[in-house]
Amino acid sequence: MLTFEVDWVMILQFLLGAVLPGLVGLVTKRSTDPGTKAVLLLTIALVQGLLGQILDALVSHTLLNIGQALGVGLASYVLAICVHFGLMNQTGAKDKLQDTLVKDARTEALVVPDITSLADLREQAVVDEVDLTPAPDDFRPRHSAK
Repeated sequence: MLTFEVDWVMILQFLLGAVLPGLVGLVTKRSTDPGTKAVLLLTIALVQGLLGQILDALVSHTLLNIGQALGVGLASYVLAICVHFGLMNQTGAKDKLQDTLVKDARTEALVVPDITSLADLREQAVVDEVDLTPAPDDFRPRHSAK
């Protein structure tokens, strides 16, 4: 006989897996290394899978299956990666979430003049006159190199 049962806890875990990239975006800066974000996302997904399976074992009065908990955690991680690259990057939601809680330090932009030709460059350059006459033979510097 064949049965089809899906726990409400497992459905909740997969739905939470779609929200995990947003959570990582809320607690990290834009300048955070992508590898660090991926490790953080994997850690949160595995903890979420383990906690969900502990909840399921407590509610259904059964033994905790660690293999199933790791499997659900990895499936949540894969779902979170798909949501991150497929949805959040394309819609700009990632940038909006990362500007919400933790922000990078504000830096001033460097102003670069608009130079369109060599004549503009010559007009903006300031050159002092340089004395290129050779030094006399008895010249000694006033400072020491020590």
